[in-house]
Amino acid sequence: MAQGALLGRPLSGGAIGFAGQMAQGALSGQLNGSGSLAGQPLALTASISSADGADKLTDLSFTAGGTHLTGAVTHDRSGLYQGQLALDAR
Repeated sequence: MAQGALLGRPLSGGAIGFAGQMAQGALSGQLNGSGSLAGQPLALTASISSADGADKLTDLSFTAGGTHLTGAVTHDRSGLYQGQLALDAR
């Protein structure tokens, strides 16, 4: 995305991508993103997998300016979410 807005702030250079594979009914791959929000850098990386009724987001790292979110979350076949996220907002 060349240019836009998010919550009234200018968003530029936004890009998101997924490189993965599907094998024997299981999906796995890497999510990456970047951009700039109100002149502050945005960066996103995470591993994604879906197999045996569980969807997983692991090795999450999202940075927006001075705010950093890390962690992992699993959505299991019973519909429950479990995991841990850490937010460091300066």
